[in-house]
Amino acid sequence: MIEIKPALADVIVGQSNLLKWLLKRVATRAKSFHPNRLYASEILAMLLQSSTPNQQALAADGMGGVDSLLVAAASYKKKDPVGDEERELCENIFQCLCSALMQPVNRAEFRSSEGIGEPIPPREQITPCLNLWWHWH
Repeated sequence: MIEIKPALADVIVGQSNLLKWLLKRVATRAKSFHPNRLYASEILAMLLQSSTPNQQALAADGMGGVDSLLVAAASYKKKDPVGDEERELCENIFQCLCSALMQPVNRAEFRSSEGIGEPIPPREQITPCLNLWWHWH
């Protein structure tokens, strides 16, 4: 629906707590992969890619959007995703971060959080998913 009518993304987020709920679901630190995180990340990526107001809503009071996305991405800094579904989850999280960082307010939150200040590991420790992580810094 959102691909056909992008303005629908603004309405969905504006009239519900869906954005906050999706962020909470995606940022859950699970020890194993859960399909619900994948589905939530896909919906979140669609909502953010198609709407500037939704990107700006990540910085709203109490939302903690960029921090939540960084928490979700942090689990893939030391290990690569296992399987296609988990790889897709990782890609969705980075797509969400890219969409969010289109807005200056989110870039400021990114800079003030752990986004930039992390040391670069030795080259032999860089995994493909971690390579994506460093690319976006």
